[in-house]
Amino acid sequence: MRMPVVAPCTELWSTKLTEGFCTMALATLFRPKELSLIVGCEDGLVRIYDVSAKCLNLNSQTVLETKSGPIQCLRVHDITKFYHNDLIILSRQSLSSDSIICVTVVEDNGGSPIIVCSNDSGVITWVQPTKELWRINLNSLSNKNPSHIVKVSCLQTVQITDSTGNRRQYLLAADNSNRIHVICNGTVVSSLMTPSVITAMTQGRFVPSSKLSLPPGTSSSASDSEQVALGASNGAVYILHNFHVTLDEFVHAKCTVTNLCTLPQSDSSTDLLLCAGYFSALHLYKDGQLIMEYPTSDWVTSIAKADIDGDGTLEVVIGCKDNTVVALKL
Repeated sequence: MRMPVVAPCTELWSTKLTEGFCTMALATLFRPKELSLIVGCEDGLVRIYDVSAKCLNLNSQTVLETKSGPIQCLRVHDITKFYHNDLIILSRQSLSSDSIICVTVVEDNGGSPIIVCSNDSGVITWVQPTKELWRINLNSLSNKNPSHIVKVSCLQTVQITDSTGNRRQYLLAADNSNRIHVICNGTVVSSLMTPSVITAMTQGRFVPSSKLSLPPGTSSSASDSEQVALGASNGAVYILHNFHVTLDEFVHAKCTVTNLCTLPQSDSSTDLLLCAGYFSALHLYKDGQLIMEYPTSDWVTSIAKADIDGDGTLEVVIGCKDNTVVALKL
């Protein structure tokens, strides 16, 4: 089979940080124009660096103290409307007696942002700066084995067209019991079984819906852009489309997948899919085929994207387990 033709990968810069980090984000933060790399570190500090196409400026470091342990998750979103963007760092003292392992942001019907987080005891909480809205314990949802603690493995906010033809925002919560819970406004509307534990998710256009092995009679209300790639602990990537999970593997990384990222392609009907996991490489897939394998110094723990060089296209920054940060132009 003929492989798709793509531009070669170019490394813009590579830097090894002296501090160990668990997660990172790439965004404009507090200021309207300057791009920053925000790093959640093992020592409980958040370090912020200026980013350009030429380098990661280690001399421009800003340090935020959280008075907590290792930063396991963070997000950048305009929550308070006071600055250009806000940095969301959640600590167990304020929301949970257990460690918070996932965080994302959804919007209510009026467009106001809501922070959603989950802990390692299977509890998902929706909060705004001044109040808690909803709380769901996945262990109370048909847990047939009380000795098995249901935990959230990853969260993803998606836009999907429902059966009435209305496009709605949903929260997808994958757990360690091979399920994805579809949640809207604090209510679980559906729970989908998956072939393996889902450990990473991203929304995009990955394959024409006509080529998906969906159950007979499945309606076609959802567009191809509403697909969700599901990375699994068995190394496979499946596709969720129109509230159904395909049993056929879209791609297979051969090791547990921990990070997925969609790279939109304006000149193509399908997007690029970036994949990382328990292997020292960044995989690039298109139309179900591996078109590039970029070797890394260690396992990739974070993937972020932004227009670093100002040319109108997105570049990718990856963070590795050995504290190396690399900027790539694909």
